[in-house]
Amino acid sequence: MNHIDTIGGVKVYEDDEALVYKTGATINGDGSPHCYHEDDSKGLDYLANAGSPGNWWGIAVGNDGEPIVQSIYDVAPGYYVSTTALVVPGHSSERPEHYLDSERYPFVVVPGSFGCNWKIGDIGMCWNEKSGDNMYCATGDIGPSTHIGEISMLLGRCLGLDYSPKSGGTEYGIVYVVFPGSDPGYKPWREKAKVAEGFFNKGGGMKHLKEVANRL
Repeated sequence: MNHIDTIGGVKVYEDDEALVYKTGATINGDGSPHCYHEDDSKGLDYLANAGSPGNWWGIAVGNDGEPIVQSIYDVAPGYYVSTTALVVPGHSSERPEHYLDSERYPFVVVPGSFGCNWKIGDIGMCWNEKSGDNMYCATGDIGPSTHIGEISMLLGRCLGLDYSPKSGGTEYGIVYVVFPGSDPGYKPWREKAKVAEGFFNKGGGMKHLKEVANRL
């Protein structure tokens, strides 16, 4: 393995066609129709994590720069439309269906400006060393360039974690494998999972991952 980068104190290694790293997990609620609300007690995550007036990065805005509020015809009336970098074709950017739902799609977040050919949509695998839980995933969003280890609510749930964006996650023990350039762009989850399974098994599967994890 080759050490290629360190992000927020976390070392990232290259292992053949994969990037691997071990750290904790921060729960990212972006894309869920219930993620953000004007009233923080109602939203799954704190509105401050979506930006601020004039500088919203986690919610969709109209031509006037104001956050778009879901109507009675949407999934969660009264909540803001929360965005992700990976989008679902065929829907307006003002509708919640246009974005990956953190509660329904297992995804990881690529740090901004990371490079190394890691693209939105690329697939991977996450493994919780403590519980043994594991799950395939796609790259669904872009996060801060100084932080690595963000995952969607569904991925957190699949890994046996508290998956609340406000209080969940873990500080250690999650092993990540990402295959750069493997499958950029959107696919329904069943199709993404098949691609991920193929890459993961080609790379030696869980047996190889456990061997690598011991060296991280």
